[in-house]
Amino acid sequence: MKKLLLSFAVLLILVACGKDRETSGDLGEFIPLNSSYIISSPNLADLLKNIDSLSFFKDNEFLINPEILSQLKSLSEFTGKEPSLICLTKGGDAGLNYLYISKGHPDQIKTDSIKNKSVETFTYDSFSINKFSLEEVTFFTSHRNGVLLAGNSRSQLEEIMKSGKKGKNETFDKVFAAADKRKSSLFVNHEEFNRSFKNSFPGSALPLAGLAGWSVLDIDMKGQKILLNGISVWGPQDKAILEAFRNVNPVPNQLADITPTSAAGFYSFTYNSFEKLHSNLQEVTETPTALPDNHFLNFTQEAGVIFLSAENVVAFTATDMDLAQQAITQESELSNEFRNIPIYRFNESPQILRLLNPLMIVEDYLHFAYVGNSILFAKSSAAIEEIITFSLNKTILSEQEFFQDAMSHLASSSSFLMVSNSENIKPRLKATGSEDILEEINSLDLKNYPILAVQFVQEGDFAHLHGIMNTTKSTSSNGVKEIAAFNTDSPIGTTAFLVKNHTNNAIEVAVQDEKNELYLFNAAGKRLWKTSLEGRISGKILQVDARKNGSLQLVFSTQNALYNLDRAGKSSKPFPINFKDDITQPLSVFDYDNNRNYRLVITQDRDVIMYDAKGAQVKGFDFGKTSAAITESPQHIRMKNKDYIVVPEDNGKMNILSRQGTSRVKVEDEIDFSENQWYSNNGNFISVTSKGELIKIDENGAVRKEKLADFTDPFFTANEDVLVFHSENNLKINNNTVTLDYGLYTQPEIFTFGNNTFITITDTQAERVFVFNEKAELLPGFPVYGSSRANILSIGKKNFLSVRGDEKGIILYEF
Repeated sequence: MKKLLLSFAVLLILVACGKDRETSGDLGEFIPLNSSYIISSPNLADLLKNIDSLSFFKDNEFLINPEILSQLKSLSEFTGKEPSLICLTKGGDAGLNYLYISKGHPDQIKTDSIKNKSVETFTYDSFSINKFSLEEVTFFTSHRNGVLLAGNSRSQLEEIMKSGKKGKNETFDKVFAAADKRKSSLFVNHEEFNRSFKNSFPGSALPLAGLAGWSVLDIDMKGQKILLNGISVWGPQDKAILEAFRNVNPVPNQLADITPTSAAGFYSFTYNSFEKLHSNLQEVTETPTALPDNHFLNFTQEAGVIFLSAENVVAFTATDMDLAQQAITQESELSNEFRNIPIYRFNESPQILRLLNPLMIVEDYLHFAYVGNSILFAKSSAAIEEIITFSLNKTILSEQEFFQDAMSHLASSSSFLMVSNSENIKPRLKATGSEDILEEINSLDLKNYPILAVQFVQEGDFAHLHGIMNTTKSTSSNGVKEIAAFNTDSPIGTTAFLVKNHTNNAIEVAVQDEKNELYLFNAAGKRLWKTSLEGRISGKILQVDARKNGSLQLVFSTQNALYNLDRAGKSSKPFPINFKDDITQPLSVFDYDNNRNYRLVITQDRDVIMYDAKGAQVKGFDFGKTSAAITESPQHIRMKNKDYIVVPEDNGKMNILSRQGTSRVKVEDEIDFSENQWYSNNGNFISVTSKGELIKIDENGAVRKEKLADFTDPFFTANEDVLVFHSENNLKINNNTVTLDYGLYTQPEIFTFGNNTFITITDTQAERVFVFNEKAELLPGFPVYGSSRANILSIGKKNFLSVRGDEKGIILYEF
């Protein structure tokens, strides 16, 4: 039988048959004590039918030895619906022998309808053995006291018939008596399982060696979902790991709260007193070790290992993080800071984890960090950074629907819990498995079982055993993933703007640091170029196709210059255009007819100056000086096929101009302008006044004001179809209001691409970026980590978001 079956699949064979029969105790007299696994069933034929119907085995037929399965099916047909046992023992050449035990007699095996057959009898002093060769099936049978024995090993049958059951195993007798005889059950010999598992997966970090003596599993099937329930027992001779949890109360497992969805899984063990657990471990291992009063483990309640793709991370859940930190006194230094979380490095190999042997394989975990109420140890800071990234973005196992459903079938607190994330498990199995099972691992298909979990809950001299192979899948995907994170050389000074690479239609990021260096990065975080500017960019970095050939340039302004840069970060004459007087508002770009005849609009106090994309000043725009300072960048608004240019003044005058700069709409009222810009919405020019009133101006210049209930001095943004207000912790999108946590929020922004509308807002205090749709519904996977205003760009069917992380860090997400 395949080695993978020994270590994994055999645990999943059985399903409940629900018959009200009891297996005769006489059958147990013939069980070989060296059995690796024993299957007990009230009806073998029904059991095998259930195996055939299970999608797991349909998708993974290679896991069950076809020869053994064929022989068992033949025996079940010949012997009828009788309670039976199937004992699997280690055979020659690393194979398995099976022994079928049931009420009956070899004479029950009817072969009349089989064409190719032969029966041969071997006679001994007090018994005989029959050899059946039926078609391609060969097996041996014998009987005693009304019990039929059949198997694929003649020598095993000879030994049993000559000597009967050898000796006594109290541990096995205990689990055999505890099994529900009305159900199909699986008995596992942990000594044999450990040997098989170690041979198959020599690189595994799971602490399975010596876990228990014997386990019995009754298995229920709900649809294709498989539930395991049973007990594990051990004797003094087993030195079982689970014995270390005697009189140690389990607490809720929390490691899933920091386990990334990118991980292959994790295991954890919990304890209400590490002092008691440590004392028990000394007795089990017979290795005395001292536990200092101030050891950090005394301030924890859970320990475990998270299996990342590159390496393992050891994690602890603290009961008192302050005391735990104070207790880690071994000399260390700051390695780096990631997303405002310090990561430290021990100067020498740490000794503080040695007390966990054999529950944990201790390696040189030099790096460590404190994340929430967790303490993480790893060989590299990159592994800790991965956990921080996924944890901050809540892309963790505990947030996944399939995990939550699986845990609802298990106890909330485990002495020992193992969880496998099927999507990522195969690379891990290949990395830790032996060469002779790589083919089976490559063929393993777990697409219908996203999670596998097994837990042990210790109680006295045994442990409750529960497990699940869950078929529940998330009804919606997480929706967002981090695709890159990268740094500038100095702290970031502007928003990280998304731009499009016209040569390959890929996303890129343009950002300026506090030393006025402008960078362009690709989607993988590779720096394409860096160039020095004479000042800080004001407003947005925009893209234009100045040559009308599909090539895109970056346009923006600083306090004293107007820039136009090509893909290489180079300017062509006359750019940059330098100004003696300050540019007082961010650059505006107009494209009246969407024909790439751009107008680059510069504001200098009371003057508005227009340039074309080639840097020539536009003639024919005759707007003179305003009577007061212009309070925001001129806005181009198109309404009912008419073009308007909105220019508000500090004295309350509202200019609504034509393309030529002449007055197009005369507004008599004096406006209390706020910092909110003007937009077009449902045929009106619309904004919010400094008094917090919604103000609308129609195309005739009539002014209407509306009081905004529940909003004081709100931030405001809009487009033709969407109105967005934000004040304190209230965010209103059209008629829908969302209550946010109290925090420090950026001004909301609207991004529209085709039929998709996204509204972004960032809590800079909690460092969380929210993205809503026009119905005020938070998009799946949000909020994500970020500390600044976000920028969104859509290319094809993919949406991208860029945001600042720490002071030099930029994060790029796809959703």
